[in-house]
Amino acid sequence: MSEQSTKNTKDSELNNEINKNESFVKKVGKEPLEPENNITESEIEKDLKNKLLRLAAELENTRRRSDQQASDLKKYAISDFAKEVIGVLENFYLIMDNAPTEEISQNDAIKSFFEGVKITHNDLLKVFEKNGIKRISPLGEKFDHHTQQVVSQIENDKESGTVIKVLQAGYILNDRLLKEAMVVVAK
Repeated sequence: MSEQSTKNTKDSELNNEINKNESFVKKVGKEPLEPENNITESEIEKDLKNKLLRLAAELENTRRRSDQQASDLKKYAISDFAKEVIGVLENFYLIMDNAPTEEISQNDAIKSFFEGVKITHNDLLKVFEKNGIKRISPLGEKFDHHTQQVVSQIENDKESGTVIKVLQAGYILNDRLLKEAMVVVAK
């Protein structure tokens, strides 16, 4: 159900309740209350006010939930797309890390081509940053089970639980995990 139709439904329910209560008050106001009811006009007014306040509060809560859902939808709408594009960015990191530096420095054509790859990589990083996507590469940090997955543990001179190798970087969209980092930690 859309936000507007939910709001309209709640408004309609509120108006119906008010109309019922007004007709009841008019009826009670015209006819004297019978003693066996033991209900005073002020008690009826209090009851009606309480119902009206509850409906108003419910309407406000519905509006607030609806606003939060719309905000979350906007904030995380690109998560499926981002998960697919992460592979492209990781390929750029592989290219950058495994580039033949000696050949690049000796050949101007390869050097120009590699500069273009670097520019494209940086542009993609800017797009990720602009959309709230952050890369997690926790080398040297303590293991965090919220954002990382241990692939193996290796005896090492580092403190136990320290990430000694990142096999695959992880990614976060705003404050939501898109992909865990795959890591090797020290025993």
